[in-house]
Amino acid sequence: MFQRFLGGNLKKISQNCFSCHLLRLQNSDLDSIKTRKMSTFFERKTQLREVFNAGIKAVLPQNLIKSNVTIVEDCLQIGNEKFTLTENIYLIGFGKAVMGMAIALESLLGDRLKKGIVSIPTGSKNDIWKEENLTNFPKLSGVIEYREGALHNQPDKNSLETTHDILDLVEGLNENDTLIVLISGGGSALLFMPRPLISAEEKQEFCKNLQNSGANIMELNTVRKKLSMVKGGGLAKIAYPATIISLIISDIVSDPIDLIASGPTVFKAKPPKEVLEIVKKYDLLKDVEGGLKALLNSKESKEKKEFLNKKSNLNTYTMLLLETI
Repeated sequence: MFQRFLGGNLKKISQNCFSCHLLRLQNSDLDSIKTRKMSTFFERKTQLREVFNAGIKAVLPQNLIKSNVTIVEDCLQIGNEKFTLTENIYLIGFGKAVMGMAIALESLLGDRLKKGIVSIPTGSKNDIWKEENLTNFPKLSGVIEYREGALHNQPDKNSLETTHDILDLVEGLNENDTLIVLISGGGSALLFMPRPLISAEEKQEFCKNLQNSGANIMELNTVRKKLSMVKGGGLAKIAYPATIISLIISDIVSDPIDLIASGPTVFKAKPPKEVLEIVKKYDLLKDVEGGLKALLNSKESKEKKEFLNKKSNLNTYTMLLLETI
């Protein structure tokens, strides 16, 4: 009895131990599966982060220059295009992304670059200190001046003053000079020069009202060109007869180069009707008078249609470095 009783209990205990062991094995397998799944999850998360970071790195302004622009003998090669460099090279830029472009180009051009003025958003100089890679830091004794302005992405006295200095620089260029123009989103506020019939305050107030009324960036820049000395190819006209090479980072869907930063190096005539239709659309025409009304109704000069052809004697070339998706 005792033996049968003990044997029965031993059998029961043995069965219970086996069940416990099996349960531990099952739990261990589950833990192993969970661990493998978590490991796979974190691996994929790491891989996705690496892909994302690589994508961001590839389109950083300075890296776009490094991967697309080189010097081959006396030629500046941009992608598959080659441009013969003249004796003197000058550089100007305006936009949120042009500082990195300018830093990379100054390093590439070396002593060939004689002078540069770059108009950048307020706070950009402080932001550069956050860079981990100091090779992307501007030269402390370089020939490029970095000027801040356009607080809150609106033209101000600083961007107006910088534009005056840019025009002083390009007006003195001749056929033996090459002007590299860096353009990106935000350039409209950073290159700001109203036509003589209106004041800076009038133009700024009108464009701000148009923006607040719901005008999109293409409509806004179409009107800005009509009221500006430098937009809509105006800058290229002033820089003539220098060779002009524009490097553009697009911020507008479909990449209309005549509208990115309002197209300062791209001449494209806009009939008054098209501009007035935009103003009428947002019910602002009734408030227009004086010099502003005269400019909106004015016809574009036809004397320099050659700006439409990059093979013309004006030697104006436009290269799009980064398109929108």
